[in-house]
Amino acid sequence: MEKLLQDLNNYFALINVKAFCEKYDLAYETVRRVLKGDKIITEKFSAKILLAIHNFEKDQRDLKQEFHQNYFTE
Repeated sequence: MEKLLQDLNNYFALINVKAFCEKYDLAYETVRRVLKGDKIITEKFSAKILLAIHNFEKDQRDLKQEFHQNYFTE
């Protein structure tokens, strides 16, 4: 779990955590505390946050594809 915590901190260094939590229905305060190391990372939490990351990345791919189709085609 220590590796996952390190990877999550690296991942969220690039993303607005509060907006991410709001969009993917995560408790911001819980995520913040886990990332800071104030709260232990559990199996339930890791499953929920990894699913949210998966959904976020899918949304990003879809948005990128839509932008390319609408604005970058010749």
